[in-house]
Amino acid sequence: MSEKQTDYRHSSSQKIDSVTYQIGGNHYVKRSIQPWEVWEAYDMNPWEANALKYLLRHKDKGKPLEDLKKCKHYLEYLINKMEEQNVQDKSREWKNTTEPKAGFPHL
Repeated sequence: MSEKQTDYRHSSSQKIDSVTYQIGGNHYVKRSIQPWEVWEAYDMNPWEANALKYLLRHKDKGKPLEDLKKCKHYLEYLINKMEEQNVQDKSREWKNTTEPKAGFPHL
């Protein structure tokens, strides 16, 4: 077993330092900071976190273009959601400015 791998046949009372090992490669543990540490520090939602994950690992996994396309896919989703939210917000603003105010007759 390499130094970065952990034996999973431990007792349930043992605490495992999940930052010091990785399942399925070493593209994260060889770095000084894990992506999930950034996710937590910036309170990222799953789409932001996945975009960052694919961006950070694209040079290490052997499929850089695929990982960048996955990153782009998550960013496109986020952009679409934000644009949709902006349209809804503007619609609400317009509705609030065109509704009659209490005590004033609508002409």
